[in-house]
Amino acid sequence: RTNILANVTDVTKPTNNRSKGLTSNNKVEPSSNNYNYSTAVQEISEEENLMLKQWLKKHFLFDQFDENSIQRIIDSLSLYQLEEDKFIFKEGETGNEFYIIKTGKLEIKTKITNIVLTQGDTFGELALLKRRCVRTYAALTKTQVEIFALTMENYTKILKESGIANTRKKTNQEKEKIMKEVTAHPLLKYLSDTQKDNLN
Repeated sequence: RTNILANVTDVTKPTNNRSKGLTSNNKVEPSSNNYNYSTAVQEISEEENLMLKQWLKKHFLFDQFDENSIQRIIDSLSLYQLEEDKFIFKEGETGNEFYIIKTGKLEIKTKITNIVLTQGDTFGELALLKRRCVRTYAALTKTQVEIFALTMENYTKILKESGIANTRKKTNQEKEKIMKEVTAHPLLKYLSDTQKDNLN
């Protein structure tokens, strides 16, 4: 798992205007069940903006993005609030969002084991890589939780406009590198060989 909480030594003011063509921030676009989400009213703070920027640059899904693209990713994040004992999603559901925990604690429930995630941890990476991704585990809140969410739609749009997508299409080596990073993620080590094959 990855934690976004880096030491903050400088603060960059976030962009208030949303990037052109991206879906609006703070609008709930939950899974089909729509049983657990409520929108957060506050914008991403300056300190949060810097923490997110420092983290994104280190994550394998974002490490090739330039400064402008990183900021567009941050600007496109939604912020959700969930009460205790609510499912963000269940195993077998389809989804299109990747999440970063801002506050609170949740539990990742697999058929083999349960993993507790806290502030700064991430989950749902596969939803950015595979359309109509089938969730391989359930995510259940253990306390009141706030989570940042990034949709596949926004991720893909920024990826294409940055030119990175074209580069990745040309190199099987790059694709193999990304999938190796994905399957090495702590939350995905319990996937069966068949599930791993379906990621390609």
